[in-house]
Amino acid sequence: MSREIPNLFYTIDQYFYLIKKITGRADKKIMNIQALIAQSSENMEAAIAIQEAIKSARVEKLKEVFQKIEMHIQNNTFVLAHRIQKIEATYEDEAEPYYYSRTKYYPCIAFLLKQKDGYIISYRIEIEEKLYHGISVYKYKDGKAVKIEKVPEEVEEYLQSCGITLKNTPYWPYWEYLYDDSYNNPFDFYSSTPYGAYLKLFDKGQEERLLDCIYEQIDSTIEDLYDKVNK
Repeated sequence: MSREIPNLFYTIDQYFYLIKKITGRADKKIMNIQALIAQSSENMEAAIAIQEAIKSARVEKLKEVFQKIEMHIQNNTFVLAHRIQKIEATYEDEAEPYYYSRTKYYPCIAFLLKQKDGYIISYRIEIEEKLYHGISVYKYKDGKAVKIEKVPEEVEEYLQSCGITLKNTPYWPYWEYLYDDSYNNPFDFYSSTPYGAYLKLFDKGQEERLLDCIYEQIDSTIEDLYDKVNK
């Protein structure tokens, strides 16, 4: 199959080029790819191999981005000064099932902001399709921080008393989207449409600008939430 894959790549590339040259648009490219794949079992085999390689690349990119976010937070001067500790990180284990499994997985990373009455108020970054950050609540169980699915009323009341406007979600008392570098659109980590920022992650220069934008939002939110819950 090794010879068919380069041939398929080349043919797809030529299709893209011709469609764009003739019509000025590329919105028919999927139909042409489908037709090309359907021409033979070898083309279908090559397409499946490409599909699996794309999934693998997305898994590694998700891990890489979360690793960079984690490193950035841990080196943040405010985080260091206030000794804010990581309490959970699932992205290494959940990146693969996030893309491969039909069961919902939510790769995340969380940091302790305050312990109160046996509960842990945390700053958490999580991915569904879009990238979120905000407050989640944990409790220690057998020495491990475990996220609570239904936040107790007394914790919600405390957060409100701190000046935090709560969202109507039982497990995320407060959350916001992390935005792409346009600041107009929530960053969609799942979509690879031309209108999303996801593909920028695969271009070094654009990835750095996008992550700098996300870091800016993370830094200001951590500082704001920490100050509010510890005032």
